[in-house]
Amino acid sequence: FGNELYPGYEECIAKFEAAYTKLGLAVTPKVHLLTEHAIEDIEEHGLGLGLFNESAAESLHADFDRFYQRYAVKDIHSDAYLRKLQMAVSAYNASHM
Repeated sequence: FGNELYPGYEECIAKFEAAYTKLGLAVTPKVHLLTEHAIEDIEEHGLGLGLFNESAAESLHADFDRFYQRYAVKDIHSDAYLRKLQMAVSAYNASHM
């Protein structure tokens, strides 16, 4: 899953899929993406999957979660919930331009 394309990646993915299937576990969205779409994406871009990882999105999410604590309304059914969420998103975006 690095940036460089590993020779034999197709075989590695096929072996992973076979081993995962033998475990009898539910196919998660990430496993589905790997087994059904990764080879197509690799061939389309000619790159390893490292450039498409989720670390930047996860980092952003964690940063927003800390920021959102100032605005948080616990009851999602509250009239204030959406208003406060919108305020938080607007303030977060404005402070990160």
